Amino acid sequence: MNKVDCFFIDEKNKNFELVKKEVNLRDLQGGQVLVKISFSSINYRDTLAYKGNLGVARRFPFAPGVDISGDIIKSADARYALGASVCAMAINPSRIYPGAWANYAIFWGDDLICIKPDEKKKASIIGTAGLAAASGMSFILDHIVKSQGSEILITGCAGGVGVIATLISKEYGLEVTSLIREKSIEKKRQLFEIGVSKIIDSEEFLKNNKMNMLGEEYNAVFDVLGGQYFSTAVKKTKVNGVIASAGLVESQSLSDLTLLPFIIRGLALIGTGAEQLSGTRKDKSLGMVSKLLKNQKLYNCYSEISSEDLISFFDNGRVNNNIGRVIINFSEDV
Repeated sequence: MNKVDCFFIDEKNKNFELVKKEVNLRDLQGGQVLVKISFSSINYRDTLAYKGNLGVARRFPFAPGVDISGDIIKSADARYALGASVCAMAINPSRIYPGAWANYAIFWGDDLICIKPDEKKKASIIGTAGLAAASGMSFILDHIVKSQGSEILITGCAGGVGVIATLISKEYGLEVTSLIREKSIEKKRQLFEIGVSKIIDSEEFLKNNKMNMLGEEYNAVFDVLGGQYFSTAVKKTKVNGVIASAGLVESQSLSDLTLLPFIIRGLALIGTGAEQLSGTRKDKSLGMVSKLLKNQKLYNCYSEISSEDLISFFDNGRVNNNIGRVIINFSEDV
């Protein structure tokens, strides 16, 4: 096998499109392996690249994707035997050849994690979103003062990061209040099914949010939306509360937020930083991910498309009718 098919985001006349290209494989260097990919996934950063965001894709054609699961079919790394099942999460795209949205790709062994063969789909449902959720939730669980309550607000709860944060919260005994901007009755039903206790309306949540501080409601906050939702959530966090920031879907800018809630209420804040995790923090996050692989509710938290449908999925607006992430099935050749 000398050639593989891989998907790229390409630019034509300042318009961006997803295309499939045939690529020549390279010889393995020491420490590299060739993986037959079973599943990959679509992350928020891939959507940004598709829109031409130069913070994600500095040049085109660009190979999207940072998560995979599959089986090793060739190895130049003594740690990995042929046939071993592996996954990878939050990899720098420059360390994947030709890219993660392909039927076969070359990886550095240092970026891979060994898993059981029947865990490949779950590993891709978790992916970078799950690693970000685990990073933020490990900090929250280390700092939340449960004697003062165990209610956590998760914004953007229907997306990939928010869903995994919800599953982790329930495993550790927290009561989840969900904030979603979608009006979908079906998504709300799915959220209750995975353990959400209460869903609040986003417009109601933002009322009277111009004040420096608001009434105390939550012991912890896991925020995916950013912008005014983050600012309002901070103002509603209780004394000694803890906040994890995991996204900026609504905005990367903060409005009407001062340092007062942090100083007066003694709040703690951390960013999730999935792609930069290292040391003890990464080990703790991966430990949470390992535990998540046993959670059967993961199967309620994703949509699946075949690689053959990937281009039309993007052409038609990337509509996801379920909560959680969209994974791509590469089990059949693209």
